[in-house]
Amino acid sequence: TTGPVTVTGVGCFAWSDVLTPTTTPGFPGPVTSSSDTNEITEVALHVTSLATHAHLRGSGATSTLSDTVTITGLHGVSSTLTWTLLGPVATPSGGCSDVDWSTAPIAATGSLVVTGDGVVETPATTVPDTGCYSFDESLSATASTSASHTAPGEPLETVERTSDQLPFTGGNITSTLVVGGALLLSGAALRLLARRRRTA
Repeated sequence: TTGPVTVTGVGCFAWSDVLTPTTTPGFPGPVTSSSDTNEITEVALHVTSLATHAHLRGSGATSTLSDTVTITGLHGVSSTLTWTLLGPVATPSGGCSDVDWSTAPIAATGSLVVTGDGVVETPATTVPDTGCYSFDESLSATASTSASHTAPGEPLETVERTSDQLPFTGGNITSTLVVGGALLLSGAALRLLARRRRTA
């Protein structure tokens, strides 16, 4: 058995072996042909894949979008992940699934250096305007791995930013209710009324 040989590229490789005689001078040694199918090996690219999931966080004009990307197939190799957030696009009557993303504006774009398989998240991008947004992700090819791409419009990487009501930020809630002509108070107002009665 020959020792291992490290190859640095992809393609077809073939062995050619020559046996050098040492005990019978004058007799040629046997040769294996490099065209022998048993001696040919194809080294192919590792196939990479991307799985993405967009996340809308926050409320109103301070809402942010980021994309979680699961990368497989790199096998320890370093590559570049390029991400693009498209939008906003006015929401069609059929929802964001009906958007033509080929003409969508670019809200933000960037790139990350990734090494090996794993999960990465794109930086959060503020999306103050309402409408449909979607991510486009591309993983660059390397000498031993294939390129990979996810197109915008896929359900898990497309979100709609809608008009938001003011978020509740905490504190006391009081309410006033009239039942059968009687005035009922709750919360801070009720405590204040009770205090006044005790001091009357």
